[in-house]
Amino acid sequence: TILEIHRLIGESVLQLSYLSENRIAIVTKNDPNVLKVINLFTKKTDTKRHFGSHILYFKVIGDKLIVGLSSHIISTSLKNYSIEDVITDVAPGYKGLIAMSSNPVKYMAFPSSKDGHVKVVDLQTNTLVTTINAHYRKISALSMNDSETLIATASEIGTVIRVFDLPTGVKLKELRRGHSSSAFINSLVFSTHDEYLTCTSDKDTIHIFGLTKSGCPLPSSSSQETPAQQPAQQPSAMNPTASTSWSLGLISGMCESIYNSATYIPSVIGSAYISERDFAVAKIPSTKKCLHSKKFAFVTCFDKMWLLIAADFQG
Repeated sequence: TILEIHRLIGESVLQLSYLSENRIAIVTKNDPNVLKVINLFTKKTDTKRHFGSHILYFKVIGDKLIVGLSSHIISTSLKNYSIEDVITDVAPGYKGLIAMSSNPVKYMAFPSSKDGHVKVVDLQTNTLVTTINAHYRKISALSMNDSETLIATASEIGTVIRVFDLPTGVKLKELRRGHSSSAFINSLVFSTHDEYLTCTSDKDTIHIFGLTKSGCPLPSSSSQETPAQQPAQQPSAMNPTASTSWSLGLISGMCESIYNSATYIPSVIGSAYISERDFAVAKIPSTKKCLHSKKFAFVTCFDKMWLLIAADFQG
């Protein structure tokens, strides 16, 4: 973990990525402009790469390194650190907001210089795939699913979340987090098989949206179906036999906080009618250690039980 690496090298680590079993790439608080490759066995720095501004984001993809800087994104070869591509059409103050899957193969998404627009590029060919007109206001959150077929977006208003098909950019879902109360969206996370999308905000709430209806996948852009634009369903649309007892584990293990309050997500939600609104909302208990910190959350299935897990970005 980042805390273990911090103890090992004696520096506060801002970002970390494993290159191999014994080599990691890190950005530290003391040198935010420098990417260091550390050998965990020797505890020494193998290489350093200096950049012209703070490194806001980086990810290692095979022998390629993607680095998000304050005003542009660069693609660099890890073999000789030669620059393969430079992307300058990024939103001013985008804060390193870049979306890729957990195991990227093909796509990368980021806010373009035009408010509300998202650009998707092909990592293999360094070419533009599509530009998505997602929102009217600036993009505040992006997320890509593991299979690189869906992308979720939110604007700085934070009341509406939209899900688009990749690579076509066709809108598949419009999910409403709230009516008029704006919020800054901290994270959007797809579940492993894209059944659910979780959303966290600065309101310390977690909204869970269903992306399927009776187990059927989202409509594909290659089909003749158009995205549903039906009005939001009321809670009565849920299966009346659904259990109202909840067991919710809110876990922030890395910061040594395990929340004791919990209920569980009903096992019958898979057969319930999924509307365009969230079907569940969780409130994160206030603790001094995690107060006002940015949170992320995701839904996962463990031992045939659906769990909601949350943590903060500070670990």
